[in-house]
Amino acid sequence: MSEIAMSANHLANIEPDPRDLRAPFPAELMTTWPISTRANKPNHDDASILDPVEPAESSSTTLP
Repeated sequence: MSEIAMSANHLANIEPDPRDLRAPFPAELMTTWPISTRANKPNHDDASILDPVEPAESSSTTLP
């Protein structure tokens, strides 16, 4: 029984701190591209909504 408890304590000591998971994802590793407005409706449930599209000329969306 003491061997099981010792193993559990050992495992608890080698696991990463879950607070480290709250760090924001680095922006330089992100990639963005315009996608279809079909993504706005749940009826369009297929992978093609994520295909890159040409941005509309009237679009004024900018990323920080």
